[in-house]
Order: sequence, then structure tokens, then C-alpha cells
Amino acid sequence: MGQPAEEQRRATYADMEAVPPNKVAELIGGQLHVMPRPAPRHANASAALIMEIGGPFHRGRGGPGGWWILNERAGAGSAARSTAARVRVEPFDAVELDLSALWSK
Repeated sequence: MGQPAEEQRRATYADMEAVPPNKVAELIGGQLHVMPRPAPRHANASAALIMEIGGPFHRGRGGPGGWWILNERAGAGSAARSTAARVRVEPFDAVELDLSALWSK
């Protein structure tokens, strides 16, 4: 009979913080997933979406207004990872957002 499989340690938010800022780190189901940052084509699509929804949702032009629409690096320098763009979902889950909307009123 073989030995029972060793239980893997659940990754933590501290593990996510240790990932270099040029990578995207997410915790899903207690497992750390590390990926390269999206390519410029992804950033261009994200910017186009912000422009499209910014008028109605941010400025109130043809929509409710009152929202702040932020990209993934809101408030961060080019080499820094934005902690504002992270969301903790469960004790062992945290993801980095491409876009976020904050109610400002």
C-alpha cells in the first residue's frame, strides 16, 4: 500500500503579496495562481470599456451617474501592484480585478 497523499498547504494572502508586481496573482480555492500581466491588447479593450461606460455611469450622461470606474492599476505606479484592485472573496480566495466600479455618493 502506498503512502497517503500529503495534504497541500493552503496559500494565503501573504503568498499572493510575495508575487512580483509584473505578474497577476489570484487565490482561488486556497491555491495560488500566477500569470503574466495582460498584453497591451487587453489594456486597450479595458480602456475602451471604461470610455463606453464612463459617460452614463460616471458622469451621468444618459445613465445614473455617481460611479467611479477604475482600471486594474488605479492609484498605483507603473511598477507597483494596486491593492485597491484586489477583492477578498473568501478566507482563501482573492482576485485582481480588471475593472471595478465604486459607488461614490
